[in-house]
Amino acid sequence: GGGSVISVAGLSITDEGTLPTAVTAALSNARASFGSAVHAATRSARFVNSRIKMETSQMTGGGDPFATAEAGSRRRPLASSMQFKRHSLLFAVWARLLTGLRGLSIPCLRAYLRSIAEYWWTLPWRSILLSCLPFIGYLLVFKNYRYIREVTGLADGVEVHKDILPRAERAIFGCLPHRVLSWKTHIILDFLAAAPYLIHFPLPVLFIVYLNYTPGRKMDVYRFLWLAGWVNFLAVIVQLVFPTAPPWYYDSAVFDEEGNLLSVAPNEAGFVRVDEFIGYPLFHNIYAQSPVKFGAWPSLHVAWPCIVFASKPWVSYKFGAFHCVWITWAALYAHHHYGVDALGGMTFTLACYLGCTRVWCPFPHSTEVGTHRLQLLPSQLPPTATAAAAAAPSGARGRRAGASEYDEVELELLEKMPPRRRGSETDGIAVGGSGDVPWVRNGVGAVHHI
Repeated sequence: GGGSVISVAGLSITDEGTLPTAVTAALSNARASFGSAVHAATRSARFVNSRIKMETSQMTGGGDPFATAEAGSRRRPLASSMQFKRHSLLFAVWARLLTGLRGLSIPCLRAYLRSIAEYWWTLPWRSILLSCLPFIGYLLVFKNYRYIREVTGLADGVEVHKDILPRAERAIFGCLPHRVLSWKTHIILDFLAAAPYLIHFPLPVLFIVYLNYTPGRKMDVYRFLWLAGWVNFLAVIVQLVFPTAPPWYYDSAVFDEEGNLLSVAPNEAGFVRVDEFIGYPLFHNIYAQSPVKFGAWPSLHVAWPCIVFASKPWVSYKFGAFHCVWITWAALYAHHHYGVDALGGMTFTLACYLGCTRVWCPFPHSTEVGTHRLQLLPSQLPPTATAAAAAAPSGARGRRAGASEYDEVELELLEKMPPRRRGSETDGIAVGGSGDVPWVRNGVGAVHHI
């Protein structure tokens, strides 16, 4: 907005109309360097070719190389010499090309590195650091889970709860849903359950990339990181002070009369069948590295797709809801979580979402593509905009090409809407303005001036 400086092939210019000229000059310089390299290589090739012809003529006496016995005795040296010269020709051409391209590539590489440095320098590091603070806290607690429990005395003072979740499961559902869903197992169902678990780890990164490259949604990255960080941080704190055993531990653990553990199933639970089928301990290696062995409630496997769903998911809301149902079924089918664990993950996500939207969040609400939603509601518009809208005659309310015939009805509905909290959004309609000229954007994205 203020004449930013752009570097192209070592040239520093501004974006006030001189960019095409500078780019053309840089391309002309690059074309000239490459052309000179090709011209030099061509000259070297012609020179080496003429020397080969001259030496061949001297060795054959200017006539047929097979005319005399002396010439016949020179066949092998002549062939090897010509082969060597051909290799010399290729080497000369290649050396000339590399020399020219090196002179061309160094300025381009410098300009590319300079552009990368300028991009990283202009990033909003304060917003990035602030949005990542809850997630950093979660990672610190997660990675030092065992150490924190030992230092605080929770390892000896707080026992692992093995029976609370099964009792709650029976009280809510009247049965154990994970046993019902895994009553019949098949390798196809095993792979269908393993797919969302493998997507679970790169899911935040993929969604951040999607938000960053979707027009109008870059600011949503901060709100997503803020929400995901708080959900994970609060969940791992609960798992720290209230450790709960997963269903695979409850179903397979064998204790002696004194309460000592004799045997238990592996951490990968139902995914052990996938490891046996592919012949590689994929899930065993994943779960063997986890420091949290007893963190069944709440389920973060279910919480992460719910966070994406609450942050305006990709594709559609139906796909986001399907992802939540899919991971819930997979967690119960593989005996990794109870049904109450899934409800706990959804509850934590809902509570943190309401806290970010109703209580406080350092980042503004997301916006649609090309839409600038005001923080003020229609009933709280500035007096200048309200007066301009009231003073405008009905015939002067011109419409743009393709405008809807329901603009006036929408305006009347907006005026009758009750006031809401600051920062809330209207249902499918955005109100804004430039100076004294207000405008309305309806749900389909058309802008109509009043």
